[in-house]
Amino acid sequence: MLWFLALVLGPFSLVVGLFMTIGSWRDQRDFREMTERGYHAIASIARAYPATRQSGQPQTYLIELRWTDSFGRPHAYGPTHISVRFWRQITTDGELTTSKTEVIALAEAARPVILADIAERKFQDEVGIKAGVAFLLFGLALVVPLVVHLFKNRREIARAVQDAAQGIWNWRRNSAAERSAELQDAMKEWRRSMDVLLANEANARLVRDSIRRLEDGGFRIVPTLNRDLLMIRVLRECASRSRAGDLEQFFAGRSDLIGGNTLDLLMLLDLAGESDAFDDLYGGSDLQAVLPDLWTLSEDDRVTILDAHSASIFENAASISVVNEHWPGEFSKEKVKELEALAGGDFTVRSVAETEKPEELVVDLMMDDGASARFEMGAAKRMDLSPLFETVNALLARRNKGRFSVIYCDTEVVTAVYLRPNERPAFHRWAERQCFAAGPLLEFMQ
Repeated sequence: MLWFLALVLGPFSLVVGLFMTIGSWRDQRDFREMTERGYHAIASIARAYPATRQSGQPQTYLIELRWTDSFGRPHAYGPTHISVRFWRQITTDGELTTSKTEVIALAEAARPVILADIAERKFQDEVGIKAGVAFLLFGLALVVPLVVHLFKNRREIARAVQDAAQGIWNWRRNSAAERSAELQDAMKEWRRSMDVLLANEANARLVRDSIRRLEDGGFRIVPTLNRDLLMIRVLRECASRSRAGDLEQFFAGRSDLIGGNTLDLLMLLDLAGESDAFDDLYGGSDLQAVLPDLWTLSEDDRVTILDAHSASIFENAASISVVNEHWPGEFSKEKVKELEALAGGDFTVRSVAETEKPEELVVDLMMDDGASARFEMGAAKRMDLSPLFETVNALLARRNKGRFSVIYCDTEVVTAVYLRPNERPAFHRWAERQCFAAGPLLEFMQ
């Protein structure tokens, strides 16, 4: 039992000690470089709060900082520890009362120096190195006797290690072979389904008719796209779901969430997003059968064409992600650019400024004609984009150009549609005929 503990704790202590020592040494090196050639900046204190207290340990405090360098580039760091003294300087009764503090930073170093708390920084680095060395010594005290013991019994251990390694190798080889066989069987099944779907001309007609109804409903399809390739894209994705040869019967006979949606609505949600239907994994036999001329092109040209048919096929509709994993100030800019692209030149945005607060994003938007507005969105990983669409539509109403309709269909994406005045009646007639499994489409639109 003691040898087992030594085997586990020894290497663990060495790794932790090495990590802590190197990390603290780097922090000390950065600290010296910052004091010598770093730039000064006034940082905003985004958050300051007590850390989770460990039993028997004194209370510690954390801070999150935001600042801009001399080139106007935004930076953020945190949470990082601060001293009790500095905590008392910036708070009153636990509430943050100071919003700014001076820092020294380097472009290539992540952790800035808080000038008002510089003593704490030195203390943290020194403690980190001392603790790292202590872990290293403890790990060596456990590992050295273990190594001596292993050396004395090296032949028996070598045979055991060899047997174990051979067993692992055999297991991995068998597992890889099993996974490869499963993948090959799945692809054979997919190809059989695809061949059956292609053999029934009614399936191609079903897809083409649905695309035509989408066009009649105000959705503008990119004119350079090949309609046969769009049909193949849809059938390829259906082949993963359907083993039958008749898609109309397949959808009509389903009672689950897929069957509860109208076909045209499913087509819209699929074709407005990105697709992996033309991934190399699926091969190209069906493409060669339907579009033999595609294989007369160079591989680069063929890939370019397939990539174009894998994105949204619409000029005025696309899936827009609501997941905010962006750098500060970038999320709103990206979403506005996506809306601008769907409008096809009907408006351009002069500037977008995003200010991050603890519970919300405050966005200042200015259009090319000088019209401007400010709105707030609750800060979350999955953002509610309703305020963005409402604000843009309000600004566009003055121009009598178009407006955005939004379909809420997923927790991570929404489908945005830009409709000009002459397209709105057709779209609303189309929308009135669509439904999700949970209810009419109009109940899920903005």
